[in-house]
Amino acid sequence: MGCGASQNSASSASRGWILQSFREHKGPINCSALSDDESLLVTGSEDGTVKMWSTQSEPVEMLGKISMANLENLKGTACFVPGTLIGHSSYITYCTIHGSYIITASADGTMKKWNIADASCIFTFHGHTARVNRIVCNGNFIISSSMDKTIRAWHFHAEMLAPQNILEDIPDEELAEAAPGITEEQDLDLIEAALLARKFSIISARDDKILIKPRDSIVSDLGTQATFDGVSQKSFEEIYNQRKKNKHKDCIQVFKGHHKGVFPILFIPFVGDAQSDENEDGLEGSTGPKGDIIISGSFDWSARSWDLYTGKCLKTFKGHTQAVNDLAVDPEAEYLFTGGGDGSIRQWVLRTGECKRVLVGHQGPVVCLITHAKMLYSGSADGTARSWVMEFGESTRVYRGAAKTVECLRYYDRMLFAGSSDTSARMYEAKSGSHKRSFHGHENSITCLEVTRGRLFTGSYDGTLFVWDTTGVVDETVFNVEEEPEDSDIEEDDENVQKAMRILDGFVHGT
Repeated sequence: MGCGASQNSASSASRGWILQSFREHKGPINCSALSDDESLLVTGSEDGTVKMWSTQSEPVEMLGKISMANLENLKGTACFVPGTLIGHSSYITYCTIHGSYIITASADGTMKKWNIADASCIFTFHGHTARVNRIVCNGNFIISSSMDKTIRAWHFHAEMLAPQNILEDIPDEELAEAAPGITEEQDLDLIEAALLARKFSIISARDDKILIKPRDSIVSDLGTQATFDGVSQKSFEEIYNQRKKNKHKDCIQVFKGHHKGVFPILFIPFVGDAQSDENEDGLEGSTGPKGDIIISGSFDWSARSWDLYTGKCLKTFKGHTQAVNDLAVDPEAEYLFTGGGDGSIRQWVLRTGECKRVLVGHQGPVVCLITHAKMLYSGSADGTARSWVMEFGESTRVYRGAAKTVECLRYYDRMLFAGSSDTSARMYEAKSGSHKRSFHGHENSITCLEVTRGRLFTGSYDGTLFVWDTTGVVDETVFNVEEEPEDSDIEEDDENVQKAMRILDGFVHGT
């Protein structure tokens, strides 16, 4: 078991339900992801690394080891150590698992695709000019959002389109330092080619020609026109032409229209025949979706839908008076739900852009949304989570106990798990709203959580990963936990709520 891991055969209840704790990351944990089979957990950190964990082993273990004394020397390079993914030059913002690959996003403006088997970096996606906030992938595409106000769509198997270039991890600052004042994209290709040759510094570049001089040599500032047979016996011109040919093949589409940074994104696969929609109001230069749809939310207070293949904006969803913090859709992808910094959740007709209703109840910004079956769950800065019947827009349960923002939510086996910035996580029975367990132990905000059979994993800004025991909840009697009265702010004789629960009872909260 890794350094900092702790376990004890004594009752987990006597230790606050803690099974293990890890302090492998050297900075706050920002994000986590769980494989579909629940066997692999990955965590991304402010330290610029991503770590892999075996969730089904007994005890839980981190895959691989690395000497943290060497971390600074390795940071920003393409090296790897099994179990720890190293290569980003800034902190990790998001991570996801698809099949045998891990995709990571970073504040360095790039995304990386990793092979789980050997922790090797297969490809680095370049294009965003600011922090990448979120990523979604489906095996064919990767969708990313960024603080540069754009969304981008990428080929999932981009490594098959163009060979990996050894220059791709050189920071833009280094390129700029090599050639001050040169900003044209064509000239940057020349700069990268020259750096690849590893023998020249750049004097100037224009008209497809580059003026260079050997490094560490005494030559005139005017330089010399030259070619160089260097890496892999390729001439400077061949390197340059290859760079021009292969550059940006990985990016399929760039979506522009938001006025501020883009945060949450959704991918909705197209079902049925594409239909013309020329007469509908609200379409922005589009005749309707040609296929798959992307939904984005922004700090500009709006959400937008996009046609993946044309890149055109289909609808703009305006109504919030603060940032759109999260997005969700119903199982049929008929309605879009947006959670706003203004404390409201808005329900939109996805195809027409009409706001069907505003879901009110939270007394602070809505920061996270998830769905299960016919239910929507929301977490807020008011310290509560709520459940809503998507068909009726009614709040059926309020989950209380947190003293600060509910940062993240997960639904698992009829239970709702909530992580809070008050340093604790909580477990509720989703249907009744009853508070089953509290998990105390972190020293700072819980930023992410994942659930497997019998275990809860929480990542925190304190840099630790905790493993908690969630077994025995059905039969146990909970002591020292003050259960909140169910729906104290919802009238008992609310006919809409009772109607919704009668219709949905028995299968909404089922597995």
